[in-house]
Amino acid sequence: MKNDDLVSVVGIAEIDGGYKLRWSNSLKVCLRRLNRQESQDIRMVEIGDEVSKYEAAVWLRDHADYQDFEAQYIIIEYLNKQQAAMTKPVKAVSDKPKATKASGLNKRDADALAQAMASLTEEMA
Repeated sequence: MKNDDLVSVVGIAEIDGGYKLRWSNSLKVCLRRLNRQESQDIRMVEIGDEVSKYEAAVWLRDHADYQDFEAQYIIIEYLNKQQAAMTKPVKAVSDKPKATKASGLNKRDADALAQAMASLTEEMA
């Protein structure tokens, strides 16, 4: 499933000694798949409505049956990763203007313009 898919079933399952969040749109299909993978401690719940994976994880975080350490750790780890992915770094803006050929200025004119800008900046400060 992709991150932007809507789900109606969410839970956790132990696979190879580690817990993972699991998503699906059908409880029956999900349980069959997890049993084939020989998962242990399968805890799935139907949400009722189709929601995003992030919303499902928030819902699961507050659910009474998922307040144990393992469940909370896996859920909060997922939520933190998703929040970090939503935040993109901001590019720094250069203070010094750059002259390019596309601007139509030759090097001498570009240098004169940069000097004029620098002196105006100093006068304003």
